[in-house]
Amino acid sequence: VIEIKRIAPSDWKMLRDVRLRALQDSPDAFGSSYEREAGRPHEAWRLWAGRASDGNRDAMFVAADADAEVGVAGAYTPEGHENERHIISMWVAPEYRGRGIGRHLLDAVVQWAWGSGAQRVTLWVVDGNDGAAELYLKYGFRATGMQQRLPSNPDLIEISMEFTRDD
Repeated sequence: VIEIKRIAPSDWKMLRDVRLRALQDSPDAFGSSYEREAGRPHEAWRLWAGRASDGNRDAMFVAADADAEVGVAGAYTPEGHENERHIISMWVAPEYRGRGIGRHLLDAVVQWAWGSGAQRVTLWVVDGNDGAAELYLKYGFRATGMQQRLPSNPDLIEISMEFTRDD
C-alpha cells in the first residue's frame, strides 16, 4: 500500500534522499542538478523540510511503499503571487510508474494548495517528457503558452502549465 504524507521537520534526510534519487534518475526533468543538490549542507535540507512541513506557503509530500520512498512532489507560493502555488520536484520512481502514484501526489499537492487559499496551481514540464505532460493534461492542467529554457540544461525547453480553481 502506497502512503502519501506531508513531510515532517524530522524527515529532512528522507527528503534529501528521495530528491537526490530523483535527480539521478531524471536529470533532465528538473531545474537543478544532482551535483548542486548533493552539495547542499544538512542545515539547508533541515530548513527546507521545516518550511515544507507546516503552513500554507510551502509543502512537500512523499509517496512511500513500506519503508521506501517511491515518489515526491511539492509546491511553494511564488513571491508576490499569494493566490498561486507552484509545483516542484514531481517524481515517481521508474519501477512504480503507471500505478497512479503521480496522480495521488498531484491530489495531495492540489488539495493542499486549495486549502491554503490558492486559486491557481502552476508548473513547468520539460518538452518531450511525455509521461509527465500526459499526467498533467489528464489531471486538468493546460498549457499557458509560456516557455523557458531548463535552468539545468539550456538545450531543453520547459512548458508552463496551469490548473485553476474554476477548472
